[in-house]
Amino acid sequence: MDVIKNRMQAGATLEMHLGPYRSVYEEGHLPFDINVALRNVEGNQVEHSDTMVMDWHHPLLADVNPVALISFNGGDYVAESTLITTQTENVNIPQVCGGTISAPIGTFHSLITDNTDSTASLLATCSSGQGGMIITTIDVENPQVSDAYGTIGKPLLSNLLAHQVTPYPLDFGPAGDGFDMVINGEVMTWNGLQGQYDPLYMKSDAELEFDFTATLEGLDADWELRPVAGTTATDWDGNPLQDGESDHREEDTHTAEFCVLDAQSSTLCKQEARWQVTLYLHDAEGHTRIAHIMLETNDALADEFNPLPSFTIIDRLEYRGQIDLHEDSPKVSSDGSEWDINLIRLGPTGDLTVHFDASNSSDGDATDGTNGIKTYVWTVFLDNAYNAPGSAPQNGKTTEISSMVSHSFTHRFENITVDPATNLETHLIRIELTVIDQADKQSLQSDKYKMYFVVVGEDFGDDQPVVEFTSPANGSSQTQDTLYVNGSLVSGSEDADGSVTVEVALADTTLDLLPSQKFQFKNDGTYDAANQLADGETFSLSLDIADLYDANGSVQTIFIKITEDDGSRWTITKSIDVNLVPRDSGPDEVDCDATPDDPACNSTSSGGDSEGGMSNMLLFGGIGSLVLVIVILLTMFLVRGRGGDTSTGDAANFGGDVAEMDPVEAYVQQLVAQGYPEETARAYAQQYYAQAAQQQQQ
Repeated sequence: MDVIKNRMQAGATLEMHLGPYRSVYEEGHLPFDINVALRNVEGNQVEHSDTMVMDWHHPLLADVNPVALISFNGGDYVAESTLITTQTENVNIPQVCGGTISAPIGTFHSLITDNTDSTASLLATCSSGQGGMIITTIDVENPQVSDAYGTIGKPLLSNLLAHQVTPYPLDFGPAGDGFDMVINGEVMTWNGLQGQYDPLYMKSDAELEFDFTATLEGLDADWELRPVAGTTATDWDGNPLQDGESDHREEDTHTAEFCVLDAQSSTLCKQEARWQVTLYLHDAEGHTRIAHIMLETNDALADEFNPLPSFTIIDRLEYRGQIDLHEDSPKVSSDGSEWDINLIRLGPTGDLTVHFDASNSSDGDATDGTNGIKTYVWTVFLDNAYNAPGSAPQNGKTTEISSMVSHSFTHRFENITVDPATNLETHLIRIELTVIDQADKQSLQSDKYKMYFVVVGEDFGDDQPVVEFTSPANGSSQTQDTLYVNGSLVSGSEDADGSVTVEVALADTTLDLLPSQKFQFKNDGTYDAANQLADGETFSLSLDIADLYDANGSVQTIFIKITEDDGSRWTITKSIDVNLVPRDSGPDEVDCDATPDDPACNSTSSGGDSEGGMSNMLLFGGIGSLVLVIVILLTMFLVRGRGGDTSTGDAANFGGDVAEMDPVEAYVQQLVAQGYPEETARAYAQQYYAQAAQQQQQ
């Protein structure tokens, strides 16, 4: 035995033809304790119907007609014994061969087996060392089994004698470890536990392209197609293929369409029709690897496309205005993808729950009216505060949600990511979405959908609106029926289109009313507002104060409210006090509407001037006695101006030399002495001085 083993190790091929002589082979009479199971009893013989040819494409079966096995031994049987391959010791078959050809270094290849017991072999090869063995339990020397050398039909003996067993190439491993089946450009998934590729579900009338990749070059491919046992299907050309039949193509790469006609189907193709595809790869020396895959037409589970995730922020009233696009958005990934960066502004409670919608995710394989997604996988990264780095889970917090439950997701933001003291953004919170389709295929890593977030406190980065009022001045006197509040927004609007409102009212309670309730007060003239002010914009608001004057004078408070947006960020209240001068409503009052040219109606005060004018008729009673004095003063002044006369008159009542006294100033002093505000007195002194001067010139 050692001599035989050594010869094989050195490169020789041992050929063993084993008959039904188990008692002779037992107790180590054959190398590696090779033994057989007896099948030489009538009725237990291996007949043609009992055989399964595992590899018709091997050189040992070259030119052997598939129907030849029927005529073996006169058609009575094919073999009267089978090789036992269930021994488990390392010194036994198939362990001495490294295992079967489906094992990583396996070389034991059973070409013909019992179709009810795949461990019972009738013809097999095994590499051992630099040589190997050919083992058969078929009586190949019998002329009823093998034809003479050189003939075609049953050249079994000739093939065995011509074949040399050699070591398998080191880089020619099994499926998934030396070669891969490729369909439509995609490598199929090898299932090591099942010893075959995972099933491929395809759409009705699908066209598939078959190919393979291998580390070893120069391999020849044979593709075999047959219906799954117990069913019927179609061959490579689309013709009917019955149970037990097969079809063969030897092109390395080829295409085929799959459709079993079904008039009751909406696609005219039968659903759940199944085919078994077997790929045989051989090199020139007959080394073989085999792989299987089951194909099924199933529109629901067909998975031609990768699912694509996508999500948006749901617009909800409760956080509207608290989520904005960040000024640094978008964030550009290393692959060139752009992702939104959102600024989250927490509310008074210190948190904000945001809702996301992933219903726009899709799978191109979906045909049932849905988006084809089975599971949404949400992952949140780096959700920790600026002063607590590393507190979030290293790999993110993952939440899986079935599409049967919801396509939405909520996340509670509460960790501020910007240092309030320095305004430094320490990091970005990231939310990623991947999806799984109905065929359990997950979206690609490169197709992940992302969104980034910066989280700040309620008042972060929102400066208080600054409003500058130009009139009326606090404490100024008013004489007009309409009071104008004028000013401008210096800064504080966060929106370029304007986000600040300035309101004025004669009663503070008016400012707290609803917009619909304020409408009446605006019509009454006791309320006014300027809306959507942007930085730098001016405003002029009016209030009707005609009914507020009385004979004794009074102080009126103007109430002001400044708000940004809806007031949740900034609401500022101010007030301005103005003096309403005494006003008589006696019979001598001039009706300016009837006599607009009356001098008493000639007011130069603008509605927005805080020096608002006083009614001329109100002053006539107080200044009537002074008009003559003014005229005299003006006459003296004008005469002095023309003649250069430096003489002085009695001016004791005016506090000095009339020639040296400014008549306007003298008039002002007289009005002030009578109790009028200086601003009002000075305005009217200038007015009457101009009128008097005009009369003198005439």
